[in-house]
Amino acid sequence: MNEDSIVYAAVYSSSGKLASINSYTDGGTYSVSLSDGGYARIYIWNKSTQEPVDDDVTINA
Repeated sequence: MNEDSIVYAAVYSSSGKLASINSYTDGGTYSVSLSDGGYARIYIWNKSTQEPVDDDVTINA
């Protein structure tokens, strides 16, 4: 992640309902809990323009 990016990690339940969302602006390693067999989507946005940098990435449990 570069200094102009912000990463959003959105966690959804297995039924597709939003369970939580977190944002990260510093490099490093982060984790999310997929306790009910749901999935997470990762979004990368430009801090300055608030436009998407890349397509979302889906991570399944």
